[in-house]
Parts: sequence; C-alpha cells; structure tokens
Amino acid sequence: MRQLTLGALTMVMLLAGCATQNQYTQVAPPAVAGQPSLPAIEVFNDRPSVVMRQQCKAFDQQSVLHHCQLNRINAQDVQRALFKSEQFAPNEDTRFTPDYTLQLATAKYLQEDMEGFGNALVSGLSLMLIPLHQTFTLKAEATLRWRGQLLDTFEVEAPFTQSVNLANQQLDLHAQMAEAIGAALLTELQTRALFTPEFLAQQIKASDYQRDLVVPEQVGNYQLEQRLWLQHPLQGSYLTFVDKDFQFDQFNLSVYPIRRADWHDTYAALDMEAVNLQTDMTQTAKEYNAALNFQPRAQLTWPTDNGSLLVMQLAAKHHSDEGEPLNTRIFLFVKEDKVVVASSTLAGENPPLEAFEMAAQQLARELVVPVESPFMAALRQEWRDKSIDQGN
Repeated sequence: MRQLTLGALTMVMLLAGCATQNQYTQVAPPAVAGQPSLPAIEVFNDRPSVVMRQQCKAFDQQSVLHHCQLNRINAQDVQRALFKSEQFAPNEDTRFTPDYTLQLATAKYLQEDMEGFGNALVSGLSLMLIPLHQTFTLKAEATLRWRGQLLDTFEVEAPFTQSVNLANQQLDLHAQMAEAIGAALLTELQTRALFTPEFLAQQIKASDYQRDLVVPEQVGNYQLEQRLWLQHPLQGSYLTFVDKDFQFDQFNLSVYPIRRADWHDTYAALDMEAVNLQTDMTQTAKEYNAALNFQPRAQLTWPTDNGSLLVMQLAAKHHSDEGEPLNTRIFLFVKEDKVVVASSTLAGENPPLEAFEMAAQQLARELVVPVESPFMAALRQEWRDKSIDQGN
C-alpha cells in the first residue's frame, strides 16, 4: 500500500509539471542583441508612503487570513532584473550615481483561503512531494528622478504564485519576486515613455528641440536627412544634411547650450567650445592610434541680414583606416544661448569645401534655436554662485 501511495503521489507530481516552479512574469532579454536604448539607472529602496503603510495595515487587520509585509524586496535585486533586459546602458563611472534613479517601496499582499488550507494539508501528507501553492500580489511605489529632480511617481503590481516542494526549496524566492516587480516596472517605464528627451525637457523645463528648433529642409544642395534630440539637455540636437547628388558629401549640425555662466560673451564662449572640441577630437584620435593635425584656429566674420556673425573655424587633416587622406572643416557660431557646430569631412588632399561653407552660412541666417530655458538659466546661476563662493 505504501509503494502504491508513493507511486501515485510521484505521478501526481510529474503530472503537475511546471507547477513545481514559481509562476511570475520574468524579464525577457531582447530577441536580437543591440545597443541599449535606455539610459543608465540605479535603483534604491525607499520608505513606504503614508498611503502604502495605511493600506498595508488595513489589509493585515481584515482577518487572520490576511497578511501584508513591507519592503521585503531588495532594490539591488530589482536593478539586476532590469539590467537583464539589456535595455539599460551601463553606468560608465561607478564612483558616481547615474543621472536617473528609481526609488522603490514595496508591499506583499497574501490572502489565504480554504483551498489553500486544503492544498497545505495534501502537501504535508505527501511529505512535500505535492507542491504547496501560495498566490500573492506584489505592489511597488516608484519615484523616478533625474539628478535628484522629481520626474514622476507611479505604482505597479505583479502577481506571483509560490510553489514549495522538495524540488523547489525557494532559495531564489526574493530574487524572483524582485524580477516580477522589475518586469512590471520595465513595462510601465516604456509605456509612459519616461526616458524620452521630450518628457525630461517638459519636467525640468529644458529646451524643446522638437518644437522650438526651426531648421530649413534644404540649404544649398544639401537636404536634411536625420534629426535627433539627444537624451541629455546639455547635448541638445544633432542633425545630418546630405548632398542631393553626391551621397558621400554630407555634414553634421549640433545645437546645444553654451556651457558657461556668462553666455553673452560670444568670443569667450566660442573659444572655449573650440578648445574643448579640438581636445576631445585629439584625445579620441590618440585612443585609436590615429594622427590628427589641426591648423591654428581661425576667426571669421559672416554677413547676416542684421550685420555680421562671429564664427570660429577649425580645420584638420587626417587619414582613413585605408590610408586615404581626409580633410575636416568645422564652423562654430552662437545663436541665442546655443552653440551651433557644423562639421564636414571629405576625402582628398584639398577637397572642395566651398559648398559646405555656403550651406553653413545659409543656416546661420535661417536657423531658429530655442531661447534660454529655465533649466539652463537656473544651472548658470548655480555656476555663478559657486564661482562667487570660491572667490573667482
């Protein structure tokens, strides 16, 4: 009789199949590997709000069959679950907290019932060969911030069925609960488009490059082909123009805020940006063991409808991987509180760059950029205050 009973119980367990595993929504890695589409993020545990604490207490007090537990999920486990999606960029410098942070407070709601008691009895009689099931709900309060500034608060919940048996001793229970919350968070973050530059600009009152950056569709023989609004408000917008007849002839345009407290000093602003750009390009070339030879910076004056425009020019010679000579020309000028950088690279010892310069001059006349945003005004005031505090 004993052998029959154990055999029957074993068959029941085999028929149960996946029921011996915990059931929850997992974070799925991308079907095709690629570059992360979301910025770096760090997750922290947070104190539950008054509302969450009250709701948990009220649920717990309904009866002896109602149970609520707060903050039993570790934020680091949730972060690992989010990174499992391979959609978040890594934090490039772990000494510093990334721009985006997510604060979480969690609650676990379990309501026992008679069916559960029956399952517990059968599971006990089978010496845990038959799984003991518990179904509960996980809830999380989430607070998303960018450099400490509040962007949004929202709530998510995730169902979870725990299956306790000899084959599943729940060693990974807390990590699996964190993954269930992580999957719900990822869905909500993407559905609400909380990492778009549009949403960030709206929340922190930065420049809207989609609405307020007015760019002609064509300058000279070049047509606007690509327009990107970059993630960080200090990066601004990046555009590409391509020659209608010669696809290899194209130039890029960057529009971003002047990174100075006093942006009205046009020459100082342009000189600083030109030095920074030349330094960055030289450093990048060294990392790739490439030679980059800059000519001395040149100061130009372009005519405009209202007079003239101060322009800084950078010119450099270098070579492609195949040894082909390349020439790069860069023009920098200021509109409102923005630096505008037009750059082109053509093959040859002395390629014709006149068409590019004429197109850049047309852009200087027709381009309309966003005015100084409240975000940049506040940031520049912060820079001025720090300069005064340091005695500069």
